[in-house]
Amino acid sequence: MGNEFILAGVAAGGLFTLAAGAGLLHLGTMIDRFPDFREQERKRSLASPVASTRLTVVLCWALFILGTALLLQAGRLNFIGGVVLLFSETLFLATALGLSFAVLHTMRTNAKNVKLAPDIADLETALIRISRETGVSPKVLLARLRDNSEPVPVPARIPAGTQE
Repeated sequence: MGNEFILAGVAAGGLFTLAAGAGLLHLGTMIDRFPDFREQERKRSLASPVASTRLTVVLCWALFILGTALLLQAGRLNFIGGVVLLFSETLFLATALGLSFAVLHTMRTNAKNVKLAPDIADLETALIRISRETGVSPKVLLARLRDNSEPVPVPARIPAGTQE
C-alpha cells in the first residue's frame, strides 16, 4: 500500500519536472531572443540563456532519475536520500521558473524605458529652447505644466528638428 503512494508521488513529480523543464526552455529562448539595444552581436556560449537552461534541464532530469532510483531501493537511507533529492530538485525548478519570469519582466521594463528616453530628451530640448527664448527657467515651466495654473509661454515659431 505504501509503494502506490510513493509511485504516485514520483509520477506527480515527473509531470511537474516535465512541465517546468518545458517552461524553462521556453523562457530561456524568449530571454535569449529578447532584443538588447546595447549589443551589436550576440555571443553564444554556455553562459547564454538557451545553453545554460538546456544544461540545467538535463541536469534536473538526471537528478530526478537518480532520486527515483534511490527512492525505489531497499533501505531507509536510500529512501530518505531519494525523497530529499526529488524534493530539492522540485524546489530548484520552481525557483528557476520564478527567477526566469522576473528576468523577463525586468528586461521588458528596461526596454520600455529605453524607448521613452528619446522622447524625454526631445522634451528637455524643447524646454531649454523655450526657456532661452522666453527668459523663464525650465524649472518654472515644468511647475506651470504640472499645475496647469498659468499658461506656458510659447514662442511664435520653433523650427522643427533644430538643436542648439
